[in-house]
Amino acid sequence: MKIDYMLNPLAIVKRFDISYDNGQRRLEGRIYARGEEGLDEANWFDGEVRYPEKCEIGGVQEDQFYQDLKRGAPTQKEAEEKMRRWCESFGLEISAETEEIVGVIR
Repeated sequence: MKIDYMLNPLAIVKRFDISYDNGQRRLEGRIYARGEEGLDEANWFDGEVRYPEKCEIGGVQEDQFYQDLKRGAPTQKEAEEKMRRWCESFGLEISAETEEIVGVIR
């Protein structure tokens, strides 16, 4: 997988809508493609959870599931599983998943 950083500067490959507070509020989970310097292809993936269009959520510095998500994984699928485990640990529900196709070359 290659990322066109002109079209997708953050290298987002997947987004998750995470609802809470009985569906009244939502968070956005993101999976990012990462590559080592000098390589053309993404070779690991990590993620984060944000308030929509705002900053990363706080209070997760000691949360083992969230830190595992931030550390990443060698495959996109494994990073997505880490996102799901984090959501489950808080009883949150992923209401939608969207593959990012802008600037992502598979």
